[in-house]
Amino acid sequence: MPLTIVRRKATGALTISGTIRLTSGARIRIQQRARSDNPQLAAEEARILEAEILRTDWHGGERRGSKSFAAAVLAYFEAKPRTDATRSPPCQSVRRISASRILASSAASWGLSLRARC
Repeated sequence: MPLTIVRRKATGALTISGTIRLTSGARIRIQQRARSDNPQLAAEEARILEAEILRTDWHGGERRGSKSFAAAVLAYFEAKPRTDATRSPPCQSVRRISASRILASSAASWGLSLRARC
């Protein structure tokens, strides 16, 4: 059954609701507030949410490119000990990107420090 958009009586907010059946036979119940009060945008959000859940179920794991550059650099450093020569190129990129503060904020949300590794 596809996800539907329902307007809540009490608040007038749009809600995405429905059940998605997975290949294992399990069902996932979805009921969440849409990010928009525009019914067309909420319907698009519901389709994207359903597609993401089904794609993950069919192919397993997260989709490529769903992790940030900060997560990739952290995974690289945590995978095995690195020498100074192999540490230099990613750290230079981190320094360049961190000027925009995006990298630092995403690493901070995980409670990790890239500066300690670079």
